[in-house]
Amino acid sequence: MRNKFLFFALAFPIFFCTWAGAAIHTVVGDLRIMQFPATSQYPARTIRVWLPSDYEKTHRSYPVLYMMDGQNCFDRDTSAFGKEWQIDETLTQLIDAHQLPPLIVVGIDNSPSRIDEYTFFADPKYGGGHGQAYADVVIHRLQPFVEKSFRVETDPQHVFIGGSSLGGLAALEITRRNPHTFGGVIAMSPSLWWDKRATIAEINRDPGGLAQARIWLDV
Repeated sequence: MRNKFLFFALAFPIFFCTWAGAAIHTVVGDLRIMQFPATSQYPARTIRVWLPSDYEKTHRSYPVLYMMDGQNCFDRDTSAFGKEWQIDETLTQLIDAHQLPPLIVVGIDNSPSRIDEYTFFADPKYGGGHGQAYADVVIHRLQPFVEKSFRVETDPQHVFIGGSSLGGLAALEITRRNPHTFGGVIAMSPSLWWDKRATIAEINRDPGGLAQARIWLDV
């Protein structure tokens, strides 16, 4: 039951800060910033791993949430337009109040190829459509890298993925195509209009992993 609080906690994710025009770090808790190694076809990428406060005090494994647009998740200084999603503040409050079990969040920074990476179908106006290559890297290279580096659960029911806008669209399609990888998806205002709503058509045709996943979707 408690795990479902995760989806409600992040359902209203963007607690917009007032932009004061100056760089201000707003991280709460233990945030590890790492470089995910490059491959021949994929450049190195910054990942931001937020750990619960008891991580260094235990030997247990934790549920894990992978988030697109990682630079927006925790810190005003790195976020787009100076507005962070305050995932660290929100989870700290809920975990301390025993409304949510501790979990690890892995923010995956986007790149200049964000549109290509977060879309699985090419839009006639905006292009894109290379999401499968991105998903393959996340599942077959990034997840094993995180699993070797941190004590995260690997059972799909404890592995979640999420994002906002195109990141929310990507989270839905990655979950749909990988039914044995993610047990839950957070899609915050996903860009379902993309390519004449091609993702909606594909979900109607074959919901795949979305049929079993716990889903938070807001628009």
